[in-house]
Amino acid sequence: MNEEREESVFIISMMEEPLVSILVPVYGVERYIERCARSLFEQTYENLEFVFVNDCTPDKSMEVLAKVMEDYPERKGQVTILSHDTNRGLAAVRNTLLDHCHGEFLIHVDSDDWVESHIVELLMKKQQENDADIVSGLMLFHFTDRVEKEANSGTGLDKDTYLQEFLRSHLRWFAANRLFRTTLYREHAIRWEEGINLNEDFLVMPRLLYYARQIGVVEEYTYHYERRNENSYMEKFARSWDLQQQVIKSHQFIDTFFQDKEPVLRETTHRLTIKQYRDMLWMTLENNNRKGYDYTMRHIQTMPHEYWSEIGWDNGLKRWLESHYHLARLTLPLRRWHGRRVRSDE
Repeated sequence: MNEEREESVFIISMMEEPLVSILVPVYGVERYIERCARSLFEQTYENLEFVFVNDCTPDKSMEVLAKVMEDYPERKGQVTILSHDTNRGLAAVRNTLLDHCHGEFLIHVDSDDWVESHIVELLMKKQQENDADIVSGLMLFHFTDRVEKEANSGTGLDKDTYLQEFLRSHLRWFAANRLFRTTLYREHAIRWEEGINLNEDFLVMPRLLYYARQIGVVEEYTYHYERRNENSYMEKFARSWDLQQQVIKSHQFIDTFFQDKEPVLRETTHRLTIKQYRDMLWMTLENNNRKGYDYTMRHIQTMPHEYWSEIGWDNGLKRWLESHYHLARLTLPLRRWHGRRVRSDE
């Protein structure tokens, strides 16, 4: 009789837990996906669904995933695996994941990363404190020679201040390690922009934050971000003009989104956008990419001039030097020296 009562209590408890979808893109992660999948299947939170999308991975990632699943028979009924017919890129995969999840809440996890076993439990507990639409944990960044902690969590900030700090680049842009109410995406038609596979988070995060009513932050490190994957978009970024263009386009998209919003958000986004253009400009110079330099320069020059001070262009000499490709190339050694000096002071 006691066993029957305990079982019925357990079933009721399961029914009361909101369903949480964990969304995982898969491409080129044969070396990493076992670690990721085990960290997901060992979650202390029970009412989960796991959705994996295979974007035509050329390696044995899916075979590794299938083998790991054999060790977690209790999770098999919670797993959905989908496949694209052709390789469509990360943004398209994220849309497919979004279209096929059923949870009241969702979490994005990249398949070369891994999470703490209680991440869902912690984020859901915080969500229930104030009925939050978005809850964030803290990240650890794993490099070859070090592990870095997320510097600023934004804890204690209200939603509007959090969004402003986000748009000032004082908070991380990643969608990973966050719990989202699924209706935030669906009620506001928020999609990932196919073709933008780096900085793709920046296309959705400001919009999700804008429409959220309440947010929360868990002051624990719940997510491990892998920075040693040489095949990741992030590692290819500095050498790829195509990826750099994607970053520029993501900022243009969000700059346009905030054009008709509150003045403080519009102005903050303008300031962020012109600084991002400046960073891309110097990257094209480092890569001796004249075409990219001209492309980026055109975008800088279309920005309202009152924001030029954000990149020092209120100084006529500096603006003149950086506005001419060959002159700007000549200043690169000075800029590198200054950058090394700043890093050593830090």
